[in-house]
Amino acid sequence: MNQTTIPPTTPIFSSDPHKDVIPHTYVVQVSTFKCLNCSSSSSSCEVFARTWFKGQWGKPFSNLRPIKGEQPKYNLPIEILHKQTDAVPFCHSCPNPSTITSKLPYPPAATQTVTGASFGASDKTPTEPPKHKEPKKPRITTDDLISDLDL
Repeated sequence: MNQTTIPPTTPIFSSDPHKDVIPHTYVVQVSTFKCLNCSSSSSSCEVFARTWFKGQWGKPFSNLRPIKGEQPKYNLPIEILHKQTDAVPFCHSCPNPSTITSKLPYPPAATQTVTGASFGASDKTPTEPPKHKEPKKPRITTDDLISDLDL
């Protein structure tokens, strides 16, 4: 098993991992999260089938397709990729995560509502009513151009 820290390409979730194209390797993508509240860390993983394609000018590019709820179908190498550790404000292990948000202020009240939904409240009040636009001039047609010619 190879173990690297190179981030893989963006996965394609709408494709069957073993249909049409045989994969070259299987990729295990490990994600690690560090909690800023309780300092615990957790990790999860996803498994992908990676296929290499020849791109424009012969430069290869990879295609990742997730393997979920099924077993691998081929005896292929397995590559382990570690993503960068992400920080989260609270996690499932925190004893009481609501204590973090209880110290924060409530969101500002919406001032403009239309049928119960608020749309981007603004502190500015309009000082004058909006100006009406002039009506558009009619377009010039080819008949108008021909009638203007002195023939």
